Amino acid sequence: MYKQLIIARKDLGMSPGKLAAQVAHGSMAFLGWIVRNNSTEKDDTKKPVYGRKPGFAEAHGTIVMEFPGDPVDDEGVLLYRRGDLYSLAKAAAARGEKYFYSKPSDPTDKYSDQVECAPEPYYDIHFSIDAGLMEQWLQGAYTKVVCEAKSREKLLKAATIAKENGMVEGIDYFLIRDNCLTELTPEDEDGRTLTVIGFRPMPAEEIDVVGRKFQLWR
Repeated sequence: MYKQLIIARKDLGMSPGKLAAQVAHGSMAFLGWIVRNNSTEKDDTKKPVYGRKPGFAEAHGTIVMEFPGDPVDDEGVLLYRRGDLYSLAKAAAARGEKYFYSKPSDPTDKYSDQVECAPEPYYDIHFSIDAGLMEQWLQGAYTKVVCEAKSREKLLKAATIAKENGMVEGIDYFLIRDNCLTELTPEDEDGRTLTVIGFRPMPAEEIDVVGRKFQLWR
């Protein structure tokens, strides 16, 4: 069984909301690492096409229309049959632009009149994960165990145990530091405070070498 271990500091006296937020940071950290290290930024403005763009733009109903090479009127404006698209094309041509972006005025009705919109950058993300993580955690019960550490030193002890067992910081476990903008007081030179250590989901027998050293949060 795959499960995720998150250990939070008990000595900080965090409010329930603060504790929940910090634990959530610890839980999401591994997924954030995967996304950041497997993404390539894409910009709609670089490759205009006639019709719908695939992927992000299509999913959001954004249409990219390009008129060179298509039937045009005596002013060089594409003869769209739809009045809303004709008006947008003419306005774009007047600005000296060869294409425009539009989306339905009613987000719930893709056939509603089109209105001009700004291009929306998006990211292509491609990555592989092991079958256990996918089938037993991401498609399963998201099993989590939240434990407590009585002090900063005890929390760092969890990182030491993880490292001694071959785990790597920033890949297998993540130390979460709060920016101290609300209820916590800075304890580091950079104005932050260590609150949580979050582990990537892994087989129970692997993560238990750390988790069994700490008691469940009470």
